[in-house]
Amino acid sequence: DVSADPLNPAIECLNLGPLNAKDRPPYAMKNIYPGYVHDGQCFIYGGPDEKYTGVAMCIFFAETEIGIFDMTNQTLINKFSYPGATYVHQGWVTADFTTLYANDEADEECRSGLLPHCRDLNNTRAFPITRIFDISSLDDIGTPREFVNTKVHPSIDHNFYVKGDYIYSANYEAGARVYEIREDKSLAEAAYFDVSNDCDDIVNCV
Repeated sequence: DVSADPLNPAIECLNLGPLNAKDRPPYAMKNIYPGYVHDGQCFIYGGPDEKYTGVAMCIFFAETEIGIFDMTNQTLINKFSYPGATYVHQGWVTADFTTLYANDEADEECRSGLLPHCRDLNNTRAFPITRIFDISSLDDIGTPREFVNTKVHPSIDHNFYVKGDYIYSANYEAGARVYEIREDKSLAEAAYFDVSNDCDDIVNCV
């Protein structure tokens, strides 16, 4: 269920009822976002932007942009991006709804030169980058800060999830990385588990 958040007890399911209910009807979310969506997180908003308190909303990750959609009123709250967005893949909000962390599945390959269609991304040291958005005001989201993990070899960050004060991140060729969320919402690597230590390729470890 795209509408369920199994990790964050502050976030409830939308229109689903108890996930373990025997008589729970099947649920499918119709395509309401104006464009392709790769992934999303849905929740009942309870953050500092009081205008949206109690609103059922989803954050959609849509290739070169991120959209916040009001599921109750079927309206787009905001749409935003960041410099160098190539394939905005997935992300997760903090329990206090003040910060959105997002990853890009293709920017590392672009910076390394592996994808010929990319432009203006020529950093050969393609360390994974996490974008950190301040979403305290949903109508006014600016350019994100960046966390560049230089403790790992160049690799692609894929899916990650917030649990308490940590982010648990899966990387293509760099295993599982655990990031500590600091008081100012910046990140620092706290732990990792990597079974391909002998390989420092971005996508071709076996």
